[in-house]
Amino acid sequence: MQSRQQRIRRRRDSARAWVRSGAKVTVHSYAKRFDVDRYTAYDDLTALGVTLPGSARRWAQRPSSNPRHVAGGGDGPVENSWIMLDGRRFFVAGFTSGGVPYGIFEDEIDQMESGHLDEDELLYENVENERELGDFRAVDDDCPF
Repeated sequence: MQSRQQRIRRRRDSARAWVRSGAKVTVHSYAKRFDVDRYTAYDDLTALGVTLPGSARRWAQRPSSNPRHVAGGGDGPVENSWIMLDGRRFFVAGFTSGGVPYGIFEDEIDQMESGHLDEDELLYENVENERELGDFRAVDDDCPF
């Protein structure tokens, strides 16, 4: 079994060759190619001396590993508004009157920034038009409460 340092060294050696190949190198493409999170991708790319755009600085500071949980569901955003939901990072914009968080998934933010997802586009594939949203009731058979 390789040590952590050996794995990092091998990944960065491979990344050097990849960067030299002329491929389009971004934090997202690095993270996807080497199966690491974007914070690790940012760290590796800066360690390799790759010049990144200013927008990549959001990946420079890893969030706290002990996020603050909201008891009782407040009215608005919390201090650390990122949670894991269905294995995806989710930004909590606020809470419903029942205490359920609402917001947007991280990958949907990335899609909007890249122009692949319009802000006005419905994110629910099972809703065919906006009038149906008024009658839409979320039902999750796997939900324990």
